[in-house]
Amino acid sequence: MVDQPQHYFTEEQMGEFREAFALFNKDVDGTITTAELGTVLRSLIKSPTEHEHRKLRDIIAEEITGDTLDFPQLLTIMEKWQTWLNAQSTAQEEEEAKEVFQYFDKDGNGFVSAAEARHVMANLGKGFTKQEIDEMIRQADTDGNGQVNYHELVKIMMSK
Repeated sequence: MVDQPQHYFTEEQMGEFREAFALFNKDVDGTITTAELGTVLRSLIKSPTEHEHRKLRDIIAEEITGDTLDFPQLLTIMEKWQTWLNAQSTAQEEEEAKEVFQYFDKDGNGFVSAAEARHVMANLGKGFTKQEIDEMIRQADTDGNGQVNYHELVKIMMSK
């Protein structure tokens, strides 16, 4: 049995996954039933929202074809779950950053002054250096007029 996605998780997480899996792998054949999977996942994933629950069901449906699964399949499910959660978190951060910039967008045209952009970026808590902020603003101020398309700026920020 090869634990493929191990690199994605900390040793502590891997230990939790192994322990949860082992609790239901009573006959020590390296598999658990799909019926037991729900209990294993409930022990690993605390209080998912309805939207998260639906996504988790979709991931399971993609990964499981039979009545049993092995540990590497559980790891794949957990890796896809974590990747999806991270993407959701990033999308939420992106939306929140856009809302802050919108506050300074008096004309509602998607642009803020470079000075306003510097102020917002310095206070978002991302820990950007002055040089990083200046570089990102330069990238987003494509025509050099001192007005920054904050939608583009947020994309640049999120890639850092």
